[in-house]
Formats: sequence, C-alpha cells, structure tokens
Amino acid sequence: MELLPLGPVVMIDTPGYDDESLLGEKRIAAVEKILHKCDIAVLVTTHPVLNDIESRLISLFKKNGTSYLIAVNKSDLMASFPKNEENIIYTSALEKTGIEELKNALGKCVKNETNGVNFVGDLIGPGNIVVLVTPIDSAAPKGRLILPQQQGTAFTNYGTALAYMQGILPRVIAPIPEIKSLV
Repeated sequence: MELLPLGPVVMIDTPGYDDESLLGEKRIAAVEKILHKCDIAVLVTTHPVLNDIESRLISLFKKNGTSYLIAVNKSDLMASFPKNEENIIYTSALEKTGIEELKNALGKCVKNETNGVNFVGDLIGPGNIVVLVTPIDSAAPKGRLILPQQQGTAFTNYGTALAYMQGILPRVIAPIPEIKSLV
C-alpha cells in the first residue's frame, strides 16, 4: 500500500504479544523476529501511560535500533491530553484526528536506507536516454504504475527517462539508436 509522505509501505500487525499461552510464546517469537526487519514500529495504545508489556516492546525497539512512534488512540475519550510529545501522537480513529500528524511523524522517523548513495547517477549524463522497464504493481491502487525512483535520477542528471511495461522493450528500443546508456 502507499502511505504518504512515505510512499510504498508494508504494514505488519503483530497481535498477541501479551498472550501467555503456548501459542503466545510462538507469537512473541514471531513479533521479535519481525522487529529485526522493520524500519519503524508503531505501538498503538489507548492510554498515554504504558503498561509493562508496552514498556517491554519499547525496550525491544530501542535494543534493535528500530525507530518507533506511540499512537495513543481514542484521544476523543480523554478529558485532556498534552500536545504531541516526542514519539507520542494522540489520535482518534472515531473523530479522524491526529492521523495526518501520525503520517507526518512516520515520514520523519523512517531512515533513508540508501544513506545518500545514488546507485545509477554516475552512469547518466546530460542528454542520455534511459529506459526503465517497470512492472505494474498489483499492490498499487487500481494497478497503477509506480514510477521507479531512478526516473528522478535521470531527470536530476538532465537525462531523459522512458518507462515501459515488461514485454515490449524490444519494440521500444529498436527504432531509437541513441539508447545505449542504461536499460
């Protein structure tokens, strides 16, 4: 799914961290395994004071170096609550408040995995034509074509980017002899 300002995201719900049964042990192990792979964790709670289990999760986030936010939902039922604090966003799903603040906070938390590395920028020069072969993303809204990140790199380097679906590349490049920089 796409979540602005982040772009494409994969969300994984990890219920059952407080389950003390035999199945609960497996759920806890699964949660801890997933946390090693995630870029950011969102702990959704209904009270600003964390219980023991929520505190353990926060400790686990910190131990793994996982960025996190605490979304305190049902803020419409609170007589008052402080303004959003560091890592804490007050929301109400019922009244649809705090949602934009949560999205913006997520956008600020996520680490840029490339750390400024430009994978193809040094291969594209002014006037170069770059053909981007792009599948239609079935997870995108209405099967929309999500333009590759490298299209922006082509533009930044004063090149030309052409994006096409898989399967038609030979027809596209045959009549254009100048395409030699990057496909």
